[in-house]
Amino acid sequence: MLKNIFIYIPLLFCSPMAIAECDTDTVQFYIDKGFNQDQITQLCSATQSSTPAYQPYQKPLVIYQEGTRQGKTAEESRAINVIQGGVAARSIEINDTTINYIRNVCFRAGNSPEVDQRAEKCIQIAYSIAREGLVVTNSGQAFGIFGDKSINIVTSDIKRKHVTADPWKQFPVNLRYQFQRKYERKESGNETSIPVLHSASVSELANALRVVSSATANKIADDDKSEVERIFDEDYIAPSEDEYAASQPKIPNAAKEKKGKWWNPFD
Repeated sequence: MLKNIFIYIPLLFCSPMAIAECDTDTVQFYIDKGFNQDQITQLCSATQSSTPAYQPYQKPLVIYQEGTRQGKTAEESRAINVIQGGVAARSIEINDTTINYIRNVCFRAGNSPEVDQRAEKCIQIAYSIAREGLVVTNSGQAFGIFGDKSINIVTSDIKRKHVTADPWKQFPVNLRYQFQRKYERKESGNETSIPVLHSASVSELANALRVVSSATANKIADDDKSEVERIFDEDYIAPSEDEYAASQPKIPNAAKEKKGKWWNPFD
């Protein structure tokens, strides 16, 4: 046994790898088991390579990527987020065909100059606005930089319904009639005014409405291209001016004739 020790002593001096991982007792153990010099060197080297190097702790890096909604482009997804975050209403929902929400609408009735003979009532109205044919006709604030912000739109269809039953029940018959008449005058047909939060941008919301309208038109045409991209296609067949005008959404004339009508300041 002593002879074997003298034979393997050079191993401890000529193999730094072995010395780093195998102390004298370990080498002696391998010698007693009958391993030769090459085998002991391999064993010690294998021990070193299998030991994982120290890695300092690093906080996991989380990368947030702007996602898209299922079946929608990134542009349409961003537009939907802008609408949901900018309309001054509740229960806002944008699906493939409509923009839905519930908003508060206020009306005033009573033509008398006496304050106690005038009445004001705010009611909750549910809206379902068709995305098809939606066109922004006007946007801004009621009185320049003051007043409520809103966006006027016209579209192919608008459904409205009172959230509560008979919202003007507590008023006399004459005031109930005036409330109903003003409601029908203001909230009828395929035009409406979409209210905008004070913290939201009117221009961004208007552009978002245009994007969802364009996306709907493309889906109806079963084409992901925009109207301009289709016009520049080599196989584009240009319609006549009358045909093109007929294919565009109809924007009603906002300036209505009021000649000969008496203006009531309390109406």
